Amino acid sequence: MGGLLWAGERTRSGSTFHTTATISISDVSSGTFTFEIHAHSGAHTGYVAGRATLIGHNQAVFVGENGCVISFALQGDILEITTREGCMWYGGVGVFFDGKYRSDVEIVEPSLSEKGIFETKSQEEAFRKLTGSAYHLFLENAHLVFGGEDLDGLGSEVYELGIRGLFGFMGAIIIPNIARSLV
Repeated sequence: MGGLLWAGERTRSGSTFHTTATISISDVSSGTFTFEIHAHSGAHTGYVAGRATLIGHNQAVFVGENGCVISFALQGDILEITTREGCMWYGGVGVFFDGKYRSDVEIVEPSLSEKGIFETKSQEEAFRKLTGSAYHLFLENAHLVFGGEDLDGLGSEVYELGIRGLFGFMGAIIIPNIARSLV
């Protein structure tokens, strides 16, 4: 039943430092395999493990508690996982298991420009120079980005950054007008 094709470690495509999921498949035998999926979104985590039943050569299904059904579809080196609503019980807010998993995924964190805070890379580079060795702290806290309020009434754009589940402890505020004026 192609056990070697199923077995191994894979990471969900599109994973970032803040939102990642991995699956480990082992003990592939006639008609079943053991799996563990670990996922997180910020400080919220999720975990589901069990024994899936193979349905043909490249399909499998797991039926868990609370109506959780996980479907596995193997196409070449890509493992696509889809879940039903009952699987939300296995993870915290914002955590999900669905996606395409591969063994060659590189986890890359989007830049502040890619998150919409700066309009150009040169503006972000000016901000990097302004903040020096603390720049990485802004990037690490930019899991979720929201428009903030200009409390000083200066007509500035304000962005509030934070990590899901840690907003009171890990966050930042960026007013890009300052960095834009340096360019």
